Amino acid sequence: RKEEGRRKEEEGRKKREGRQRKRGRGRKKKKRKKEEKEKEEEEGRGRKEEEGEGEEEGEGEE
Repeated sequence: RKEEGRRKEEEGRKKREGRQRKRGRGRKKKKRKKEEKEKEEEEGRGRKEEEGEGEEEGEGEE
């Protein structure tokens, strides 16, 4: 009986750890996507401002 309980406990722990690991990976991916989106938006704004002042500068950087 003691061994059965211990085995069930270990299986439960493995399931919990697996779930936490998966969740962590998902959150990281989401965070990276969000950061990339913000970066792109900032770059886009910068390009628009440069294009308004002088087209030559914008082309030189790209």
